[in-house]
Amino acid sequence: MDEDEHPYTAYYCEENIYHLLSKLQQLQTPGEDHYAVFISNPARRNLLFHQKAAYEERGFVIWDYHAIAITASKDENAATQVKVWDLDTDLGLEVDFADYCYETFRPDLYNEGGVARVLFELDEPRFRIVKADDFLRCFASDRSHMLKEGSSNEYIFPQPAWSPIGGSEAQLHGVSNNLFDRWLDMRIDTQEAEESDSLWKTWERSGSIYGTVLSMEEFEKVVEHLDSLKAREQQDASSEKARNGIHRPIAEVPLAKQLPDDDRSLKAMVTSEKVADNITRPGVLASLPRKQLVWTVLVSLGINFALPFVNGVMLGFGEIFARDWAAPYLGITSWVTSQRRPSPVDGHSTTRGGKQEVPGHPGAKSVVETVAEQAVSGG
Repeated sequence: MDEDEHPYTAYYCEENIYHLLSKLQQLQTPGEDHYAVFISNPARRNLLFHQKAAYEERGFVIWDYHAIAITASKDENAATQVKVWDLDTDLGLEVDFADYCYETFRPDLYNEGGVARVLFELDEPRFRIVKADDFLRCFASDRSHMLKEGSSNEYIFPQPAWSPIGGSEAQLHGVSNNLFDRWLDMRIDTQEAEESDSLWKTWERSGSIYGTVLSMEEFEKVVEHLDSLKAREQQDASSEKARNGIHRPIAEVPLAKQLPDDDRSLKAMVTSEKVADNITRPGVLASLPRKQLVWTVLVSLGINFALPFVNGVMLGFGEIFARDWAAPYLGITSWVTSQRRPSPVDGHSTTRGGKQEVPGHPGAKSVVETVAEQAVSGG
């Protein structure tokens, strides 16, 4: 695309990029993606080189903000290639991303002791990168920031010939200008920006329609960011298909919908849309391989029969230990002796001297009585 194939007005970079991306989207080829990029920082002072507006002897300009477009596509080796479209640069159109970043932003000038920090006291620029579709739908500007101070109709620089821009989504919600409070908000923490800004409308919270803010170091690795973004989009698309019932994983399907219609009792046990972990799905055992089925049955038998047996054995050993070791060690000899006396034939308790005796052990004393007597005799 040549420079004369799209509208352009100096000092209205955001609107120039809007029309450029509109054209690029129309010419989009399979596997190609387009993005808008806003360049600024909280101080609104950004050092850029190779700009047409720069003084020739200085070679740079300090913008409050700037806007460019980038395109991403795959080469024959499936590697992501990124090109930059800056309508205000003298580097040309469709510049290689790495070359553009170095020549335009000069990251080396922001090192410790660098000229940008020491001489100009400038912070690194930040970059808000957003998908072209979202930008075209949601961007709006009434050009009020270009008015001369105190004027309602005089502009610092001549207006473009076209009407002020308002994307379809912005118009739908009555938004006429969101350039500074949305696109040029360069807070890295987007969630913090959403929570602290009372103007953030519900429709604007529904997704990352304003893209992502990157530091210069992150922006230099934009290929990784775009690949990650593409992967998330594909994952979201798969999730959307799943929600619509296409290739939906069985774990996401309510259990009641998986059961036969005649299994009313088990359906009644399902009280929520989540799969109940403690309910066995019908047909699971039948679908297991024979070897796995045998092991499943053996494990089930072991749990239901072996464990109660082991429990009973341990209880028996516990009683023997208490009678033959613990009681003698504590000096409770009469209780141990009484435990070894034969029980009466009828097994009923008897009453002697007005005391209730221990059933099956006529004349035996309780543990409490035995301890008390020994304490008295010992004293």
